[in-house]
Amino acid sequence: MVQIKMCVLIIVPRFNMCVVKKLQVQFPFTERSICKDWCGINNHIERYYSQPLEGAKGCVIKIPAMSAPLSVRTEPLGRSVIRGDPYTVWVLKEGYCVSEADGSCRADGSITLLTGPLVVLVDTGGPWDRQLLLDRLAERGVQPGDVSHVICTHGHSDHVGNLNLFPGATLAVACDVSQGDRYLSHGLGEGRPLALDPHVEVLPTPGHAGRDTSVLVRGCEGGLVLVAGDLFESEGDEESWRGLSQDPAMQERSRQGALEIADIIIPGHGPPFRVYRDTAAPPK
Repeated sequence: MVQIKMCVLIIVPRFNMCVVKKLQVQFPFTERSICKDWCGINNHIERYYSQPLEGAKGCVIKIPAMSAPLSVRTEPLGRSVIRGDPYTVWVLKEGYCVSEADGSCRADGSITLLTGPLVVLVDTGGPWDRQLLLDRLAERGVQPGDVSHVICTHGHSDHVGNLNLFPGATLAVACDVSQGDRYLSHGLGEGRPLALDPHVEVLPTPGHAGRDTSVLVRGCEGGLVLVAGDLFESEGDEESWRGLSQDPAMQERSRQGALEIADIIIPGHGPPFRVYRDTAAPPK
C-alpha cells in the first residue's frame, strides 16, 4: 500500500439513519483500521469495502447495517466508575423508579459525569437533587463553572432540574443546543450526531419523549459507553418501557440501534449494565 493522502466518506447506518463522516487520512492504513479509528465498531463489521484503495484519491466506505438477527444478553456492570483514555465516566447518581401502592411512583433520573479534555454532565436530576449534585461534583474536584457541556437527554423534570447551576456551559436539552441565549445550528433533529470531540458524541435516539438523545463515549474500559437517558429505563425493562414511551415504535428502533453498538449502557432509572451480542446466521 502506497503512502497517499485521501478523503474518505464513511456512511454509517445508525439508528435507522445514515450518518456521513468525512475524514482526511494519511496512508498506510488498512481499510479496517480507518473504520476502527473513527467509530470503534469494527467488531460488528463483516465486509464493508471490496475494491482496492491503492492509488485512489477518494472512496466511499459503506458499513452495512446488520441484517442477521441480533441476540443480546445483558448483565449488571457492578460499578459506578468506568475508566478510560481520555475520558472517565462517573455515575454520580443511579436513577430509580419505584411504584407506590396508590398507583403513583417515585422516580429520579441518573446523573453522569464525563471527565477528560471536556467536562460533560449528562442529565442533572430533579431540582430536589441540587445539593447532592453539587456535593458529588465537588468530591471529584469539579465546580459548576468547570462544566463545559450539559447534555439533557430529554426534557422531563427528573433530568433537567438543575440546569440553572451551569449558565456558562453549552447546553443541549434533547435537540435544543445553546450557549447562553444563543441557539446553535446542528443536525440532531434531522438524525445527525453532534460530535463534542473525537471521543464524545451526542446521538439522536428518539422515542421516549419525542426528540431524545444519548451520549456515546469512546476509549473506555470495556468498549463503547452509551449514556442513554430513558431510551432504557433500566436493565431488563421490557415489561415497562413501552408504557412510558411517547412513540414506542420509534423508541424500539432507537433501542435496537443502541444494542448494536454499545458495550455498556447507563440507563435513566437503574444501574449501568453490560451488553453482549451474538449475530445468528440468517435463515436459509
